[in-house]
Amino acid sequence: MSVSVAVYTLFRESLQDLVKAIRSHRRNEGEFIRARLAEIQQECKRPEPMFKANAVLKLTYLHMFGCSVAPSSFHVVEVLSRPDFAQKRIGYLAAAQIFSPSTDVLLLCTNQFKKDLTSGKADCSQALTCLAKIVTEELGRECSGDVFSLLNSPRSYIRKKALLTMYKVSLVYPEAISPFLPRLQDRLEDSDPTVVCAAVTVICEMAKTEPKKFLGFAPALFALLERPTSNNWTQIKIVKLMGKLTPLEPRLAKKLREPMKILMKTTRAESLLYECCNTVTLGMIDYPDVVDLCAARLGEFIRGSDQNLKFLGLLSMERIARVSREALYDHREIILDCLDDRDVVIRMRALDLIAQFFSKRNLRELSKILLLKLQSPDALLSEFEFHFRDSVAERLLVAGAFNKSGEKGSYPNLTTPSDFDWYIESILFGLLRTPDLSSRIWDSASSQLLELTARVEVCRKSAVTCSLELMGEYSASRGRGTDVLKPEILSAPIWVLGEHASHLDDSVLALKRICELPLSTLAPSQCSRAVESSLKIFCSARENILLGMVRDSLVEWLASLSKHYDADVQEVASISKMIISPQGFVLEGLSSIVGQPLNPVDPRAQSKVPFPKGFDLDEALCAISDEDEFESTDLGNLRARCTDDWENSSPMTGFTYERDTPSNRTGDAADRKSHPFYLRETSPRPAYVTDSKDPQRAENIFGGMVPPGGASQEEVSIRLADDVVPDGAIFTDEEMPASKPKRRSKSKSRKGKARGNSTNKIAASGTSRTQSNEISASGAAGVDAKPLFTLTIDDLLG
Repeated sequence: MSVSVAVYTLFRESLQDLVKAIRSHRRNEGEFIRARLAEIQQECKRPEPMFKANAVLKLTYLHMFGCSVAPSSFHVVEVLSRPDFAQKRIGYLAAAQIFSPSTDVLLLCTNQFKKDLTSGKADCSQALTCLAKIVTEELGRECSGDVFSLLNSPRSYIRKKALLTMYKVSLVYPEAISPFLPRLQDRLEDSDPTVVCAAVTVICEMAKTEPKKFLGFAPALFALLERPTSNNWTQIKIVKLMGKLTPLEPRLAKKLREPMKILMKTTRAESLLYECCNTVTLGMIDYPDVVDLCAARLGEFIRGSDQNLKFLGLLSMERIARVSREALYDHREIILDCLDDRDVVIRMRALDLIAQFFSKRNLRELSKILLLKLQSPDALLSEFEFHFRDSVAERLLVAGAFNKSGEKGSYPNLTTPSDFDWYIESILFGLLRTPDLSSRIWDSASSQLLELTARVEVCRKSAVTCSLELMGEYSASRGRGTDVLKPEILSAPIWVLGEHASHLDDSVLALKRICELPLSTLAPSQCSRAVESSLKIFCSARENILLGMVRDSLVEWLASLSKHYDADVQEVASISKMIISPQGFVLEGLSSIVGQPLNPVDPRAQSKVPFPKGFDLDEALCAISDEDEFESTDLGNLRARCTDDWENSSPMTGFTYERDTPSNRTGDAADRKSHPFYLRETSPRPAYVTDSKDPQRAENIFGGMVPPGGASQEEVSIRLADDVVPDGAIFTDEEMPASKPKRRSKSKSRKGKARGNSTNKIAASGTSRTQSNEISASGAAGVDAKPLFTLTIDDLLG
């Protein structure tokens, strides 16, 4: 040994020295590691094997810090190729830690893997471990036969590692599965329990994707389950595997009855007990004796103090309740006790389980318990508590929801009139009065109230009474300056009062309650609904003498709403005021307006309407005439041509416009003059909408009113093909973007006279009741006519 090598051996830095040095440089750890990494990479280039192996070991440690050691991958291959076992072990450890299936030098290891796997020495153990970590399809194809031969190795730990490695090889090289399965079944009868455990583990993992392939393993697995053993993990794996196989083979579930009952009665391992209960809930639910025993053992989980076992017990009980609720009736008390658990996750699982118990007989009892959980506590609620309260309310609403399955549908948990009255009074209006609930819950309760009163006539009386009480409570709370009741809960009660006003005992009181509502707290939609309900109540009332006493107050209330900031509220308030005023009030005529009942409509009603005789959806509605500019009458060709023109057009889609420049004015003057889609008289000023009844009142469609004494206006009508015009399709020469290139129309001008001499009048933006508005443009005398826009057939069909 040379002097330099002796000195380096004496003063070399081992892995323990490197760890101590890193810990002593806490303040500049990153900088120190980068410096040491460069030095270690230089050490890897030394020819001495012991120094190279030590450097690779330190690189493996630095790789765990996130350092990139890819440049030293070849040195790892050199170390694992050494004949010395200690150095080879370092090389395989580094390869398993550093290499990946995409490492470039991985192909250089193929021959070394084959050599070590067939050597018959202890080296194959390290090779199996490394191969399982970095195996690729190429490595699996080359080494699968060598690993396969190690399944019969005389050493048990080699057989165990070969089983696990063969599973990893089969994932990347599926062709190895077929010859592997018979040997895997043979290993279930191995004399070493660790090899049997490894074989069962591999079967469980492979059965996750294709359990049918392992039905033939059932006899051997069943024999292992009956065999007494102290290895609980092997039994857990077998029971878990049986849970995947029993749904595929019912006879296997019958065979497992006695072994499962023995395990659930005798085992003290809670993990094994849970797997047995889980297997029963998955594939043995048809055997009541096993299910009852399973429910009893799950009840012990719930009574215990372990929160994890309590959660698993509730989860398994929920699967039992979906099939057989009777098996869990004896455990209702402990399930209800879980609603008071400090863990909100446990409470949510218990709530889901309780929802499975709802029926006609216990709905009131369970609902009373759940309503108590919604009482607002004194302490502030966390986000999880809010979520739990909303979940409780959702379960109550689902219990009384309409079941649309079947031809007619029904309310499965509500049958008698008293049930519907109780549900409206206690559940729906109870939830509307409950604070600290989300708006989603109040909206759901309101929607269910509207649906229930529309479907069930016997409950309308109680709904009207409760709505009247709730509106009084809201007005009183706002008068006291409190906001316990939110405004959004009033939409449904207000509608119920108006729609079912015939069930009111005191119409005058109902009108007073509506007029007393603080309008500043209500949304515009609620104000409009309140006005409509007051009109319905007034029209359907029977106490004509008493109505005269509140008419003035109602008119005054409507007059205040006619000045509301929302236009819809103004409109409905003004119309209602005119109707109920003494000059225009006719009780008999208005009663017929609101006297018709509102019946529910099946969402599938439209699909049941028969087609008229001779009606063909595939037949064209109209034929393309000869004077159209397209030669072919085939609609598909027409659309294809229009699509091509549209795709090749400029980004300014929808219109083809012409600039008023000397270059194009000369060539297109005649075409513009005869084109039916150009305005005859235009000006740069925007268009106006004029009322035929009041010509002095004009409104700029781009915003703003024109003063009555403004500039003179000429009404110019627009003729459109097939009465089609895009909204706001008016452009002036000044409004066109200067950066856009000119786009010439690809369609030719129509020849001959335009169809008909009548013009199309287009209703301006506003209410649909306006029928006499026309789009017009203002112009001054002596101004040359310019087209505001050109609307081509390409634009219409695009």
